Amino acid sequence: RQIPEEIYEMFTKTGTLHLLAVSGFNVGVIVLFLLAIVKLLRIPKWINLIILLSGILIFSFITNNQPSVVRASIMAALFLLAFYIEREPNFVNIIAFAALVILFYSPLAFFDVSFQLSFAATFGIGYMVPKLDDILVHHSWLKRGIIKNWLIIPTFASIVATLFTIPINAYYFNQFSAIIILSNMVLIPLTGLAVIIGCLASILGIISLGLAQIISAVNWLLLTLIL
Repeated sequence: RQIPEEIYEMFTKTGTLHLLAVSGFNVGVIVLFLLAIVKLLRIPKWINLIILLSGILIFSFITNNQPSVVRASIMAALFLLAFYIEREPNFVNIIAFAALVILFYSPLAFFDVSFQLSFAATFGIGYMVPKLDDILVHHSWLKRGIIKNWLIIPTFASIVATLFTIPINAYYFNQFSAIIILSNMVLIPLTGLAVIIGCLASILGIISLGLAQIISAVNWLLLTLIL
C-alpha cells in the first residue's frame, strides 16, 4: 500500500502489475517451506497435512484474504489433500471449486479485477502448460533436462499467463502493448528469484545477521535490476 505512485505506474504500463500482488507463487513458497520443516522433523503423515493446511490458512488471513490468495490457498489445500489420500487431482475441478467457494462467500468478487486476473492467469497456466509438457515428453533429450524445467516451461507459462490476461488488462486499463509479453518473460522469473532470496535472508537472519545482510544486498541489486 505504500508503493510510490511512479513505480506503480511503471508496473501498470508494462503489464506486470500482478507482480506487486500476493499470489499463488507466495502460497507455493509457504507450502515448500513448511514441507521442508515437516520432512526434516520426520513428523507423521497426517500431522504433516494439518500443519500444511494450517500454515496456508494463517497466511491467507495475514494477507487479508485477497481473492488471488484465497484462490491459491484453496487450490493448494485441495492438491495437498489429493496427494495425501493418494488421489489424482483434476485441475479444472479444483479451480472451479475455488471460484465457487469465493463467490459463495462474496458474489461481488466476480467483478473484482484481481479475481478475474488471478483466475485467468491460473487457468491459462494450468490448462496449457501440461499440454506442452506432453509434447516435450516425446523428446528424450528434453524429458528430464534443465532446459525444459528452467527455460522452456517457465517461459511458456509466462507467455500463456500474459496472453490470458491481456483482454482483461486492455478492458480495465485501456492499454495494450507488445512489450507486455517480453516484460513478463523477463520480470516473472526475476521477481520469483527475489522472493526466494528474501525468504532465505529472513531464515539466515535467525542464525547470522551479517550473512543475512550479504544476501539482502544481493537482493537489493536484483530488485534494482527489476525496476
